[in-house]
Amino acid sequence: MPVRELACLRLKNGQPITAPANEDTLRKLREGIPEQARYTNSPTHVLSQIEDPSVFYILGKWASVSRHVDEWIPSETNQAIMGGLAADVELVFLEHLHIPSSDATGNQEERPLKADVVAIGRYFLSDGDKEAFQRTLYETKHHLEEFNGSKGIWGAWREDKEAGEEGNSKEEFVLFFGWENVEKHMQFAESEGFKEFARIKAFLQGAEIRHATLVFSEPP
Repeated sequence: MPVRELACLRLKNGQPITAPANEDTLRKLREGIPEQARYTNSPTHVLSQIEDPSVFYILGKWASVSRHVDEWIPSETNQAIMGGLAADVELVFLEHLHIPSSDATGNQEERPLKADVVAIGRYFLSDGDKEAFQRTLYETKHHLEEFNGSKGIWGAWREDKEAGEEGNSKEEFVLFFGWENVEKHMQFAESEGFKEFARIKAFLQGAEIRHATLVFSEPP
């Protein structure tokens, strides 16, 4: 089944990917990312985090987790790309998000990435709350979609979920939402609509929300 790759990486020198000190690293990314886009026949994107500019994301699309993990990652082409980056970049996390069949043909996962700012929300919950969380999210997300300054929303469940401390599955839902700017997102957090949207908090063990801007995209 198709999945969205969400890879989070950090530059070891603590500077943004676009900083002069990282010119060589950015050049290697610009040379390597087209190889992935061609391999997957899907757009691949690089975004820089606003809160910590030394962090950047790679967003790709794969036919399956296995296609990425078992075929592409160990491939000679990818190893050459990553080998050139290893001295300067470290992996923070890698996740794969299930793309529902209803979204796959229309590339709905691409919509938020057209905005000036992309919020990436990671919502953590236990197995038993998955259905209630999803129901509440779909009942209330229209408040987010209709808010002035919102520029598209897409979310999905993590496919390769981690085990919790007691061995139980730890569910994670990732939500991408586009904004004109970070301030618009903050304004939503103070709105009446947010009070309804915030009902999802009842099912959360934790959440992490970051903002990012597009560095470059590579078509297939």
